Amino acid sequence: MKRLLIVDDEPNVLLGMKRYFRSLGFEVDGAEEREEAEALIAHSRYDGVILDLCLTTGHGPDGLEIIPYIRSHCPDARLLVLSAVGAPDTQSEAIRLGADDYLQKPQGLAELHRHLRALIEPDTPRHAS
Repeated sequence: MKRLLIVDDEPNVLLGMKRYFRSLGFEVDGAEEREEAEALIAHSRYDGVILDLCLTTGHGPDGLEIIPYIRSHCPDARLLVLSAVGAPDTQSEAIRLGADDYLQKPQGLAELHRHLRALIEPDTPRHAS
């Protein structure tokens, strides 16, 4: 079973994503804050991480700060970043820091699954359902 961490500070979004990915057979942990995510990452191994870039404060892409932490503690995890911030410099910074993919919000759950599956299972095309 693939293990997934979802980090999003919107409780309803987090709950919806957790339910959806569990229904697809993933073992899912969730975190609403950076500190909670770091604690989970420090003690668990994940196949994938879905990270919302703007956490808690809403004052900018503080999720960028957690990317190196994820990379150092879960180097094999595939990291999919979500953000409502569409700035090209933010996207390139997330990729530079170690994100594997970057999608703008909003995204449908099926689309998130396609992208995540393509990262975790590289032989799976992103356009496949």
